[in-house]
Amino acid sequence: MMSECENALAEALAADLGRSHMEAWFTETRYVAQDAKYMRRHLRKWAGPRHVSTPLVGFPGRSWTQARPRGVVLIIGAWNYPIQTVLSGAAAAIAAGNCVVFKSSEKAPASSALHARIVAEYLDEQCIRIMEGGAAEAACLLELPWYYIMYTGGGCVVLQAAAKYLTPVTLELGGKGPCVVVADADLGVAAKRIAWGKFVNAGFGRIVNAFRFGRLQALVSDANAHVAIGGQTNAETRYIAPTVLTSVQEDSAVMEEELFGPVLPILCFENLDSAIHLICARDKPLASYPFIKDSATERRFVERVSCGNMCINDTMYFAAVHKLPFGGVGASGMGCWSGEQGFKTFSYVKAVIKRGWWPDSDVRFAPYSQKKLALFKLIFELSS
Repeated sequence: MMSECENALAEALAADLGRSHMEAWFTETRYVAQDAKYMRRHLRKWAGPRHVSTPLVGFPGRSWTQARPRGVVLIIGAWNYPIQTVLSGAAAAIAAGNCVVFKSSEKAPASSALHARIVAEYLDEQCIRIMEGGAAEAACLLELPWYYIMYTGGGCVVLQAAAKYLTPVTLELGGKGPCVVVADADLGVAAKRIAWGKFVNAGFGRIVNAFRFGRLQALVSDANAHVAIGGQTNAETRYIAPTVLTSVQEDSAVMEEELFGPVLPILCFENLDSAIHLICARDKPLASYPFIKDSATERRFVERVSCGNMCINDTMYFAAVHKLPFGGVGASGMGCWSGEQGFKTFSYVKAVIKRGWWPDSDVRFAPYSQKKLALFKLIFELSS
């Protein structure tokens, strides 16, 4: 599906976000296709029984765990990655044996319409359904009981709705993704990799709608910072040039909010401890990106900075490793997915023990006595 629809998906992403074909392939279509391929390759192992040892008290018997599907699950995607945030989660849910209802973002209308077409064409509509629409449709979906909800965006409403039915959730809530360039880093390499990671996320300047365009313009204007690079805008095309801000204040709104646009604010610190202190004083980020050569300094950063994902000396490349889970921590999210973790997210583990038909010892059954209690304690002691 992802291969055959590659061009159509790229066209939809270009229409919604101004994303180039290469960016669309790398961050969306290839990501979903490779994740699904990896899961299919390992599915028999993950889904099969996993035997565990049975203690003496359970003899004769065998014990194992079995992954089972949760049931009917809901996946709500985001506009900034409208393909990946829906279909990657759907691939994991399907691999685990669930029925899936997913809603793509109305803020990416071309991608949403394409979702509806390809789901009907490629997937079993008895098990997998898509709903289009906006906040009203999402609210209706959240009124229903689900066995699991995966959501990308701002999650308080989703969490409240899930609590009504005690529905478990995975939430990817985003947030800041601090890059820290230490003095010993290769500045030229770091600058290229940071610029790539920052601006590939923003489609190199096309803002998804007028509201987001105006919001980002206001954040840049209110920052009272120096525009070192870029700053040009075009309201008609909703274009903002890749922009670098310096002389930024720590308490400015541009440093507090997730920007969803091609704007990179830069702060300077006297030492690494000061940078770590600022990161740790705020909500835990979804990802962080330290650029460090010294191994001891690297270990210090890894140990002290709490975040969902970390990419050392580059940006975003954890997404290329399907054996790594992806998810947030604290305010940046809960739960994770991708690869085997995606399968586990949409499964529950059933514990099974099978006893043999040998005659049972009378010590197990009433009437009880001190002698039986002593023997029972001995059996359990030998089993531990």
